[in-house]
Amino acid sequence: MMRARSIVALLLALAVVQAAKPVVLPFERAFAKSAGKGTPNAATRRLLSGTPTGLYDAHSLFYAEITVGTPAQRFRMQLDTGSSTLFVPKDTCEECGAHADSLYNPSLSSTYDPISCSSSECSGSCSSGMCSPLQAMIEGDDDYQVSERVCSSSSSCCSYLYPTMCGSYATYGDGSGAEGYLAKETISIGGASGTAICTVTMAELGGDGQGQFEPPVVDGIMGLAFEALNCNPTCSPPVLPTILQSSGLPLQFAFYMTPSGGALILGGNDADYYDSTTLSYTDLLQGSNGYEYYTVKMTDFAVGGSSVGLSESSLNKGTVIVDSGTTLMMLENDVYDAFVTQLKATCNGGSAVPGLCSSSGALADSDSIIGGKCFSLSSSDFNLYPDVTVTFDGGATAVVPPLMYLGGYAVPASTAGCQSGEYTLLIMTSSEGSVLGDVFMQNSYVTFDMENHRVGFAEKATTATLASCSAATTCDECKNAAPSCGWCGTANNGNGACVEGTMWGPPLTGCTEWYKGQCTTPKNMQCNKDTTVISDTCENLCACDVAGNLICEANTGCLAGTPDRQSCSSEGMELHLTGVTCMCSDAGNVLKWACAGNAAAMALPTIWVLLIALVFGFFAVN
Repeated sequence: MMRARSIVALLLALAVVQAAKPVVLPFERAFAKSAGKGTPNAATRRLLSGTPTGLYDAHSLFYAEITVGTPAQRFRMQLDTGSSTLFVPKDTCEECGAHADSLYNPSLSSTYDPISCSSSECSGSCSSGMCSPLQAMIEGDDDYQVSERVCSSSSSCCSYLYPTMCGSYATYGDGSGAEGYLAKETISIGGASGTAICTVTMAELGGDGQGQFEPPVVDGIMGLAFEALNCNPTCSPPVLPTILQSSGLPLQFAFYMTPSGGALILGGNDADYYDSTTLSYTDLLQGSNGYEYYTVKMTDFAVGGSSVGLSESSLNKGTVIVDSGTTLMMLENDVYDAFVTQLKATCNGGSAVPGLCSSSGALADSDSIIGGKCFSLSSSDFNLYPDVTVTFDGGATAVVPPLMYLGGYAVPASTAGCQSGEYTLLIMTSSEGSVLGDVFMQNSYVTFDMENHRVGFAEKATTATLASCSAATTCDECKNAAPSCGWCGTANNGNGACVEGTMWGPPLTGCTEWYKGQCTTPKNMQCNKDTTVISDTCENLCACDVAGNLICEANTGCLAGTPDRQSCSSEGMELHLTGVTCMCSDAGNVLKWACAGNAAAMALPTIWVLLIALVFGFFAVN
């Protein structure tokens, strides 16, 4: 009996170890012109404005695919450690601009659970300065703001556009913002999933120089910071820690950046991606509302091994945060000036350093990388520049080599307007504090330990690579490759190949099946006669039979540009006179078939019925 108990205990221990294995979620890099993430000026966020010394009309960002709802609807989300809210644009949003994949359609999800404004979960006060629609915030008139607020009988803040729902508002110092309402949904991030609260976005506003709240290359933003930043005005637990807890994973995640993207490690550290002997942590600092940002304390800042000589109070003026949602490395004015002085000292040896100094001395700032000028640099030229080393409280250090801060790696110099093969300085000055963005993070394995309130830095493992499309031999492996990969099936038998694709499908012919982010077999029943269910297939030439079952055929197909849940054009229409109607859906821009019962069939516009009849009649005559 004792032996049996020991075996059971061992098995349980092994199960715990297995359950705690981190989830690796690949992410990609994208460019977004004139659309940077602003920083809110509300009480829970503060303005971190910088004055660029050059022309920065673009930025790069890192995004990953997540799914929302049941069945899953896919979205590209910018990964942002400088905020805490998940914004998901709704399908009826008229001011959400263009997005990469799709708009969220709650009516297609069986797990959609909006939070009522009269619910006890809607605790944000209507008197809060955050409880105002975007138009009121822009107007800046206190009387106007108050008159436009929508309040419940218990004085909770309601949605301006959906008055029965719990309102969610976010405004930013650059003039951008988003508003909507709170809802509970099933959300999956990599292999971790659970029920979490997100903001269903109903309106967005671009800030200074921005056409919209988030750039078109992504669908929304997923904040990865603490709950104190997720009060808009109702406070709710951020999505990531909620999902990690639901999946039995530690409240920890890490970034491993590469030139094309990287990996987001969820639920701990993954030894494949860093040198464990170099990992060191620094404790986070609390703000006025507790833990908010990933705020750290610098104890030294060195250029080429020599300290810039500033006191700790000067190094940390205006606070220092680690923020994946900021592209560049932004230093508080005094720190930046000290850095530039030390950088120019490289010229004291009398040797020319292209982009910084000639043999006779340092170039004028306006004619050098410091002023935003772009220069062609060779690998030997990079070696003439010094490393930047940042030391934090507790002894943790992170090195930023010249390849990184001159735009030769994950954050390219094209971010600053340089041409291919040109480089410039991607470290800027800031009047409100230091923001250690992607330029700083890209050389290190950076781990965010939310549970123990600390951030760690380690040397990246050089052998760690994300699985390429071609390296995946099964559909399940393809799901864990880069987000652009999809499974190209050659027959309805599971055979196929993992190939590079787009949101519309594979860029090659010969795929009778195309799966992106999942591996559902088309023959499975995914239609339902009574309720509309979207199938997770694309360009499969599928239709619904009279019983509501999804059947793959060769006589139907979706066309690009078809309005969501509306009838297809005549070329792709299949009308069942028995009452079950197949409709094209381009929700997610993946052209999925949806099947609807009698009630949904009545929504078919009469004009389409007439058009189809005419087309069918034409072919019958000819």
